[in-house]
Amino acid sequence: MGTSIVPFYAQNKVAEFDTNGWKLWEVSANRPTGVMRLPNGNTLVTSRLSHSIEEIDRKGKEVWRYESGNTGSNYTFSARRR
Repeated sequence: MGTSIVPFYAQNKVAEFDTNGWKLWEVSANRPTGVMRLPNGNTLVTSRLSHSIEEIDRKGKEVWRYESGNTGSNYTFSARRR
């Protein structure tokens, strides 16, 4: 039993659903490609399009951000934040 966090790339959002499919949480994000719930309850969101990684708290506020500045073919595909 748990929840699923889903990046919706085309809709510019991330949403969390319970096992019955009910939406529990939603936040705007710029073309999210990956998401991960952190041990502190925040959510890490990666975006291949904007070459960024951001940490968002449960209220939807950005608390940390990293931008690679890379506009070439090398993208950030994964991230880990402690």
